[in-house]
Amino acid sequence: MESLYEKLLAYENKGRYPFHMPGHKRNKSFEFALKPYGCDITEIDGFDNLHHSEEIIESLRLKLGKTFKAKESFISVNGSTAGILATISALDKKHKRILVSRNCHKAVFHSIIINNLEVDYVYPQIIEKLGINGGIKPSDVENFLKEKEYDGVLLTSPTYEGVVSDIEEIAKICHKYKTPLIVDQAHGAHFVFSDEFPKSALELGADVVIESLHKTLPAMTQTGVVNYKSDLISLDRLKKYMEIYQSSSPSYILMASIDYCIDYLNKHKNIFKTYNSNLLWAREKLSEEKNISLFTPKIGENSVFAYDNTKLVIYDKNLCYSGAYLHELYRAEGIEMELDSLTYLLAYSTVGDTREGFEILLKATEKINKSYCKKKEMELPKLLPLINESKMKISEAIEAKGEVLPIEEAVGKISKEFAFYYPPGIPLITPGEVITRQFVANMRTYTKYGFELNGLSDKNNKGIKVVK
Repeated sequence: MESLYEKLLAYENKGRYPFHMPGHKRNKSFEFALKPYGCDITEIDGFDNLHHSEEIIESLRLKLGKTFKAKESFISVNGSTAGILATISALDKKHKRILVSRNCHKAVFHSIIINNLEVDYVYPQIIEKLGINGGIKPSDVENFLKEKEYDGVLLTSPTYEGVVSDIEEIAKICHKYKTPLIVDQAHGAHFVFSDEFPKSALELGADVVIESLHKTLPAMTQTGVVNYKSDLISLDRLKKYMEIYQSSSPSYILMASIDYCIDYLNKHKNIFKTYNSNLLWAREKLSEEKNISLFTPKIGENSVFAYDNTKLVIYDKNLCYSGAYLHELYRAEGIEMELDSLTYLLAYSTVGDTREGFEILLKATEKINKSYCKKKEMELPKLLPLINESKMKISEAIEAKGEVLPIEEAVGKISKEFAFYYPPGIPLITPGEVITRQFVANMRTYTKYGFELNGLSDKNNKGIKVVK
């Protein structure tokens, strides 16, 4: 078996076009001159210390704050994950309870476990045609805050597919009840760089916004920023937990990548104008295709307050071809996508994409359209949304004694583990939730159409660990 090193070398020379993160898209115009082995250092004299920054790293932190319009910014070399873990841990946990959107990333659930919190879920609206998560209704958030006191509210906006909730209204509601609002904006770090994009959650009143630089900007994988503008979350606690959830030997190469990325984008402001022009052209062309086409949600429906059109959701209008099948067709044309779901594909576009890159996508889509064959028996099944009853705290279920049962025999039992497909890392079920027949049906549909579920101790997806 070839090594990871050998495989990466081979992949670099393979010529596949990346409609997936990281945001630099292996675009050589973003490459900096640093050579990894030549500049991989530790905290030596003159290079400052991430966890006690006073000089060049402090200057980078202040630069991030100015760029993202934050009161304070924190560098993350452990992606948005460290930011999510630290921010939830920094909450003043008087009530030991948090309200989160059910379509959050698994890092949110991991932090709930670490902090031994009770959790309530506010569910996004569903865009029925493709089963895509819509936005969060502000009134749904207020209904929870009327009934209980929470240490914080955490929502994902934009979603993986680009749906933006009404963060300004939700922030007003949260602050009315003196509850901090945290927004996982991992997929929206580009928002502050152009008026063509939706407004950043920080500008709309969120207390802490967590962003992945590597997802939509030309920074290296694992780079992120936590942006703070709050009177409801302790700055000192956030700073302490950012230190706890990151290595004491952070990568200077990753920090240099953040520095280079921000300087490059601030210096080359027209790059987003060019990118937006190419993006709008590509979206228009994709929307014209007969069978394999581009999906765009309607603003105002399904609580879609705004839409990040950098996310290219490609689907079969007849709902015959699954996302996994479509992905294989695009791979045959030299394109690797970010995500395939049952009903759609996500082509992840960023400022790293070129006109030529979009042309490759359009040419492949045109070819797939021409060879399209509709068959009635191929029509995709509909997945019903899951709303699982919670019987135990997540942390309690994980610590409880358990046993592995065949999936079908586990109906009615309490799950002891997560099940999700990755990406996007949103759990279909969490520990402490009751396993239902609908969960089993959805799970079987995913596996039938080629989706590998993660989180289960049985990697063949035939069994699930339940509370004994």
